[in-house]
Amino acid sequence: MNGYTFDKTIYNGRVSWDFYRFCVKKRPALLRRLPKQLFGALRYALGLIDRAAFTETFFCFLQGIQDADAFVRLFWETHRSRVGEWYPAHKQADDLIVSASPAFLVRPACVALGVKNLAAPEIGKASGRFTDSEPAGAQARQSFGAVTLDAFYSASLSDEPLAKSAKQSFFVKNGGAVPWETYRPTVWERAKRFFLSREFFWFLIIGVVNTFNGVFLHICFRCSSSPTLRSSAGIL
Repeated sequence: MNGYTFDKTIYNGRVSWDFYRFCVKKRPALLRRLPKQLFGALRYALGLIDRAAFTETFFCFLQGIQDADAFVRLFWETHRSRVGEWYPAHKQADDLIVSASPAFLVRPACVALGVKNLAAPEIGKASGRFTDSEPAGAQARQSFGAVTLDAFYSASLSDEPLAKSAKQSFFVKNGGAVPWETYRPTVWERAKRFFLSREFFWFLIIGVVNTFNGVFLHICFRCSSSPTLRSSAGIL
């Protein structure tokens, strides 16, 4: 059995984000939930909520769509070309696709590709909430028992745990695949991982707080040592 992540591997992009933009273009009123989504993203970046809670916050926009099935169908009619053309050459009958995007969104592409095995979170199309536990990482492997993947393909370095568990692993980029252990991230990729990391967000917040405290205390000490204030205090 070979395993593939969906986003940026089989699908050229992030399908959840593309679907959200597609829905907003069709129904701009969904943007009224944007403040809640941004606040959830900030809390997740700071480690205040877990990935499952952030995912539910992001997909709260589904509560404003009554005909989600129609939106999904229209989405794939316009985005089918973003499914990588390289995959059919590697396809096997028992392939497994792993995705952090909702199963209802990824499953139509799997059906079109003839892939039966999908490990993806079940999220209610009307509620935007999980209807089961999130099958990410080790949970995805548990969904298929103690199966060891013959080969694993991904375009994200965060999937290294799955890559290490497979007999062979490949990093997918620019429509091709190279052995995982030989791939070297670019300067831009390393920068993104650093500047978008949770540690960097906390570094910024602590830096801002320390700067504010330093300026505030400086003003307080300067005012307390001002001759004008001392003379005023003496008169009083």
